[in-house]
Amino acid sequence: MKFIFQYSVSTLFFIFFGINNTTQAHVIFQNNDFQTLFIKAEMQLYKDNNYTAAIATAKEGLKINSEHKALQTILALATYKSGNKPEGRKLFDALIEKHADDTTLKEQYAFLIEKDDAAKALSLYELVLMKDPSNLKALFYTGQHYATAATNMMNNAGSPQEVFSLMTKAIERFEKYHEIDPKETTVTKSLIQYYENLRMTDKAEAMKKKL
Repeated sequence: MKFIFQYSVSTLFFIFFGINNTTQAHVIFQNNDFQTLFIKAEMQLYKDNNYTAAIATAKEGLKINSEHKALQTILALATYKSGNKPEGRKLFDALIEKHADDTTLKEQYAFLIEKDDAAKALSLYELVLMKDPSNLKALFYTGQHYATAATNMMNNAGSPQEVFSLMTKAIERFEKYHEIDPKETTVTKSLIQYYENLRMTDKAEAMKKKL
């Protein structure tokens, strides 16, 4: 059986979606364009590692919806990863200032700059832990940071009190991590080492039994 369509594609679109005017149609088409650009930018950033393309696509999408936080984040990440680190950080700083309660943004930013700016990453992870004390990534990074700082200070004849203070902070973070995820052997082994460094023999032996 053959059907003869007497309407154009656009007219059928209006009928199907119950659209009464071209303004409504423009909004629907525009939203569809934005979603397409958003998904494309995500793929370019996370799957293809094509940062230049992700930047271009994100900027195109932001022309449609300039306040879209997730797309702004993609732009900041892609800009940083493309090699323009100062501009990427500037974009992230602006995002965090605008969305001060968003711990995910802080976590993303901290993870991004861990190798380039350990002090800034530490401060961001500390802010994450203030809002989300059980955040495993923040617990691990801060614990590792304090342990490394303690070891460096000890190797350079630093203050015993300061070494003890830093190592205690490391232990607190890793104990919290172990409490949440006791199967993570990296954390368990680190705790054993930290306990032994502080001559906490009983705790070290108890932790060894959990391996």
